Amino acid sequence: MWRYIMAVFLAAISVAAAQDTTRVMTYNTLSYSAPSSRDIYFQAVIDSIAPDILVVEEIDGAASVQGFLNNILNPSTVQFAAGALIDGPGSDNAIFYRTSKFSFVSNTAIPTSARDLNEFVLVHNLSGDTLRLYAVHLNSGDAQVRAAQADSLRQVTDALPPNTHYLVLGDFNLSGSDESAFQKLLDQSAGGYVSDPLNLIGDWEQAQFAPYHTQSTRTRSFGGGAFNGLDERLDLCLFSPEIETDGRINYIPGSYTTFGNDGLHYADSINALPNLAVSDSIANALHQASDHLPVFVDLVFTNPAPPYVLTTNTVGGGSISISPSGGSYYTPTQVTLTAQPDPGYVFAGWQGDLQGNANPAALMMNIDRSVTAVFIQPGSGPITLEETVTGSSYDSSSIATGANLSAVAGDLYLAAFSTRGNIAVSTVSGLGLHWTRLGARCGARGQTRTEVWMAQGAPEAAGTISAIFADVPLNAVVAVTRYSGVALSDPVGNLITGNTNGLDGNCSGGNDSDTYSFNFTTTASNALVYGAIGIRHRTHTPGVWYTERVEFASGDGGDKAGVAVQDRTVAAPTTILFNGTLNSAVDWSLVALELRPIASYYTLTIQTSGAGSVSLDPLGGTYPAGTEVTLTAAPDAGYFWGGWSGDTTATTNPLLLPMNGNRQLTATFLPVQPLTVQAKAFLAGPFQADTMRTDLRQIGSLPLSQPYSGSPWNYNGNESVTAIPPNVVDWVLIKLRSSSEASSEFAGRACFLTSSGSIIDTSGNAAVAFDSIAYGNYYIVLYHHNHLAIMSDTTQALDNASPLYDFSTAQSQAYGTDPMVQLGAGSIFGMIPGDGNADQTVNDADREAVWRLLNGTDWSYGKQADYNLDGSIDVRDLNLYWRLGNSRSSQVP
Repeated sequence: MWRYIMAVFLAAISVAAAQDTTRVMTYNTLSYSAPSSRDIYFQAVIDSIAPDILVVEEIDGAASVQGFLNNILNPSTVQFAAGALIDGPGSDNAIFYRTSKFSFVSNTAIPTSARDLNEFVLVHNLSGDTLRLYAVHLNSGDAQVRAAQADSLRQVTDALPPNTHYLVLGDFNLSGSDESAFQKLLDQSAGGYVSDPLNLIGDWEQAQFAPYHTQSTRTRSFGGGAFNGLDERLDLCLFSPEIETDGRINYIPGSYTTFGNDGLHYADSINALPNLAVSDSIANALHQASDHLPVFVDLVFTNPAPPYVLTTNTVGGGSISISPSGGSYYTPTQVTLTAQPDPGYVFAGWQGDLQGNANPAALMMNIDRSVTAVFIQPGSGPITLEETVTGSSYDSSSIATGANLSAVAGDLYLAAFSTRGNIAVSTVSGLGLHWTRLGARCGARGQTRTEVWMAQGAPEAAGTISAIFADVPLNAVVAVTRYSGVALSDPVGNLITGNTNGLDGNCSGGNDSDTYSFNFTTTASNALVYGAIGIRHRTHTPGVWYTERVEFASGDGGDKAGVAVQDRTVAAPTTILFNGTLNSAVDWSLVALELRPIASYYTLTIQTSGAGSVSLDPLGGTYPAGTEVTLTAAPDAGYFWGGWSGDTTATTNPLLLPMNGNRQLTATFLPVQPLTVQAKAFLAGPFQADTMRTDLRQIGSLPLSQPYSGSPWNYNGNESVTAIPPNVVDWVLIKLRSSSEASSEFAGRACFLTSSGSIIDTSGNAAVAFDSIAYGNYYIVLYHHNHLAIMSDTTQALDNASPLYDFSTAQSQAYGTDPMVQLGAGSIFGMIPGDGNADQTVNDADREAVWRLLNGTDWSYGKQADYNLDGSIDVRDLNLYWRLGNSRSSQVP
């Protein structure tokens, strides 16, 4: 029903305004410290909810915030960021947000007598609206302290200006609606109140509120936290009145969710089957991750302005990626466009609402926009002059060429201006390109000025070039040249300017002359040295080795403006003279520069073996010679990095690859092999000589499914077989711990113990696999239903090829003092029998309450008093095996 209400609600508001739905989640992470064996469970839960904003409580400082961000929220791609953390007294509150939707503004601590509350401020990118989130973790032990904390919060919210949107969310530690703290937050006598969207009235610990309980997910103690089953509503999300009334940020009715709670687990663990709200794996993840359930709500942000549309097109081989993605944006949104060439192509430039060849490039979406990326196949050969056009003006603040220039993607356009008088050029336009001033120099007596501007990229169409002056020159001329074969990246090398006062000479105090000569150093092989000289009313002769490409003047007598352009190719980097002469002395100025030639281009071809991807920086696949490309391999889930092969053999990742030839590499990704445990142990009960009896299998009494689902093991694995394999003595349970403490126990497998002491899985493999467990150092714990548990003496390095761990060779193989018993006359040690009530101690209770109660009764599997596992309960179990273990306790903490 709530889905129908939500659909109607969204449809209604979308008529009037555009909308964006946001999911806000709160989660008490139970003293989270990174890294944690719980990471995989948190990741499964959060991926299932897919929040846009996540507020967490009980996180342990900045390092854990970063670990939570990297390991849980951004394991492969960066989608979330963390807000600034204030490390206050006790555990901390933190916020994470999806960067495509929100920007972080601030975190302000609200001190209380217990721990800080936090005001997090975010801005919604599309609508520009501000949302405040007040993260709370109220005191758990004292209702008066909670009430005082509520007062501290109300002092802040009551001072907020009207029409402020905020949520109060987190772990409130409330027992019901009549608590003073809750009533203070709902009090409407001032403006900073909140409301409970569920409007639940009463003692929340009662069964009638079972669908809304958030603690505890567990009924046994592990990892800290509560273990009383689900019977408390501690975690809430409360709203300011504006969230429900004003139409800009609205709660979607029916979206309030206590995730994983189907209302059928009152006082029970969340993973007790069946769970009708989530899958079995998610229920188990909720159980393992924290003793709290997360709560989430959906909000809808509306924007009265329509979204603006970004249209992208390509010419040639390549594509465009945009961030944020989507194509429709509310103002003001800045979009980053990245041109990605196909192999064999290079990016030449942008057309439309972007100009130039910057890549990536940013574009502000405040109107509808259209952008085209042009990709070309790179040419080769020397730098070549392709065409020249000129233009002039008289007593005007603008100038234009008298003819069109051709539009050729990738070619370089140089516009040389000369004015009568020292008048600067303000802007240049033409061909749909972005024009940049390279250099300018006045005459030494201020009688002229020479400037050179450039443009390179993807011209939209043939056309003229025009410019606007900062003032009105008497006469002005322009000569525009187009060169092919110029480098597409960093095409200009060295540059000089000069006049009769010398290099970068002043605009006054100089003398006229009829020659110029300056040293000029090139940096690239086969570079072209280009120069534009403002010659006023004189004629020009190029220097030796130079070719004059154009000489053009306009005006009369001494009022003329004139420009000459000359160039020459230089084979190798060196220092040459940039020189020439005039037919008579004059106040001249010049700009000279180096054009670098297009490099040889090489293609990088990447193939993958297995599941994964490779990113390239710079993007593309075709690169100028000498480019260093960074290749980063990213395995998909379930795979790990194997290495590079082909033209380079290495396992380095990322890999820095110099492009000094065509390159072909294969990135290999290998399936992740599960962590395995190989173990050997003996049970003292069925031990005989150097082996163990298999009486229970022989009489057909072993169950086909694992028997450890009940208390005290509470193992929820689904191991089962259709027939018991040969030589099986009994079922055992292997658990792993990251430390010696019971709270660190986190993974288990039910297995078979064979007569030789070898432990095999239900498929008969001695290497027992633990899926989704990181390789590392772990304790191995072995449980049996009526023998005392044992644990490896130290952590063992476990991976996909873990060596055999043999408990039986010495007492020191197991943790603690005398954790096993010696079996027979040899040096074989085994697990201690007689623990009929599975409390890890052999004492009178195992004799009186277990053996005496069952002695002589019809035997069935699960009657714990069969200490020697022979299929009957008699005095041998008491005299030979209970007495062997009497007064002994398991050494496993």
